[in-house]
Amino acid sequence: MSYDEKSSPTQTVAPPVGVKQVSWPMIRTQKDLAEIAEKFRNGSPVYALQGKKIGEILNALGAIDDKTLHAVEQHHATLKIKTKPIGQLLIQMKLIEEEVLTRGLCIQNGVPMVDLMAIHIPHDVLDRIPNKMVLEKKAVPVGVFNKTLYLAVGDPVTFGGQNDFAFTTKLKIHPVYSPAYAIDAFLSTKWAGAGADFWAG
Repeated sequence: MSYDEKSSPTQTVAPPVGVKQVSWPMIRTQKDLAEIAEKFRNGSPVYALQGKKIGEILNALGAIDDKTLHAVEQHHATLKIKTKPIGQLLIQMKLIEEEVLTRGLCIQNGVPMVDLMAIHIPHDVLDRIPNKMVLEKKAVPVGVFNKTLYLAVGDPVTFGGQNDFAFTTKLKIHPVYSPAYAIDAFLSTKWAGAGADFWAG
């Protein structure tokens, strides 16, 4: 069975939910980041929904409703070759945006998410990274806890700059998620660079 315009769940469920319509669990303060760092130190889950199925996570956050989840799960069950995850089906059916899935996967995998336009970044954190490196790698240092630098990047899973930053800072590196457009906006409007007493918000 395949879904066309007549049979697609998009005809019977609510329109796509955007990123701004969901209340995401975000790091917005250094206190928030400190709490996340403590969870990592203790080996505790970052999120209550961590490890759950992506459909369950998006449903719990209100990104999709029960009816949508049920329809997509039924469709997924009919596929002979289940090579496409439910999250990708939701995007294909235009039920969610790509970023909604990305954030849902962050929750599933325990990857912290940071609001760069809200968090205060102390100048001693900025001083650890050369401006050129931040701009080239599109990676923003947001805080240091337990000898670990938390670095906001657009794709924490595939980010390959940990070794460079670890060598430069002599710290462990833990990538956190911020969408690429938010990093670009931050760097173009709020980044003052090393040696400046900068904070966002």
